[in-house]
Amino acid sequence: MSLRAIFRVISVLLLVLGVPGALLAAVALLYAWLAPAQPPPSMNEGPAMAGFLGWILLLPCAVAIVLGIAMQVGLNSARSKDEVDWAREHRRLW
Repeated sequence: MSLRAIFRVISVLLLVLGVPGALLAAVALLYAWLAPAQPPPSMNEGPAMAGFLGWILLLPCAVAIVLGIAMQVGLNSARSKDEVDWAREHRRLW
């Protein structure tokens, strides 16, 4: 397995794990934003905990998504194996 294929697998794994996590975090933040907050004696800690966990989950998932996309763009813009082989065969042209 080539290094290029390993990076391709890692980038896909980052995207596969990052996108659902970011969606889950967005849902938690939406719940925290929409749920009514009661006065302190009510022991209503659900929305605050959802907001905290949403931010804690959103940050690493966003980093994973950005890294996965950056790796995909970098791998797509790099030279392909055919181009490298052609350059080796025609070394005297340049």
